[in-house]
Amino acid sequence: MKRLTPILLAIALAFVACGRAEQPPKTESKYPPPPLTYVASRNREPFHHLRCERALKILPENIQQFATREEALAAGKKPCKVCRP
Repeated sequence: MKRLTPILLAIALAFVACGRAEQPPKTESKYPPPPLTYVASRNREPFHHLRCERALKILPENIQQFATREEALAAGKKPCKVCRP
């Protein structure tokens, strides 16, 4: 067992090193990230965060997007009770 442990450790380290070599280096974009947007259905009052479970059920042809929370409120939409944007 004592002879097997260093061999297993060497194999594990080789796998870890291989995994690190395959990852592309992270580069910073020269563009700022897009602003957080909100979505709503054209047929309903609430507006949601993009990843809200209820926002994911809106049909693509009925989606309205808002850049800010204030913009959604000005359009007559109300905050969702699940995601609370």
